[in-house]
Parts: sequence; C-alpha cells; structure tokens
Amino acid sequence: MAKSVRKKAAAPAKKSSSYLTKRVLERAVSKGTRNTSAVAMKKRGHIVTAKDGWVVKINKDGSEEKISKLPVTKKSTPIVLD
Repeated sequence: MAKSVRKKAAAPAKKSSSYLTKRVLERAVSKGTRNTSAVAMKKRGHIVTAKDGWVVKINKDGSEEKISKLPVTKKSTPIVLD
C-alpha cells in the first residue's frame, strides 16, 4: 500500500519593499553620477567637481585646474532618510 504524499502549497513570493533604503539610494545616485559625468565630459570636454577641498575643473585629457578653495565647515549636517 503506497502512502500518498500531500504537497505543500508554495510559499508566497517575498514582496518587494516599496520604501527606499540607503543602499538602494546610494547605488542609484552613484550610477547616475557616473553616467552624467561621462555624458558631460563627452559633450563639453570637461567636468567641474569637488576634490580635496577644492572646486576642480577636469579636462578631457585628464588635466586638472583648481578653480577655488572650498570653505571649511565646523559641523556637518546629517542627511535623514525617511
């Protein structure tokens, strides 16, 4: 006499969260920044960014030109993500 085996119902798929996590936000911002920088470099031939306390213009050939020194702040404001 064969014993019948009852199959269990498949567990429901995990619901994807609708909230924005810090990790997801950082990945999206990082990818967007890289893409935008590449497009700007291609179209304009340079990008302007902050580097080592300076506003710096980076040219297509890799050369850098310091534009102005950034002011030193005593206290940073934390970014609160809801």
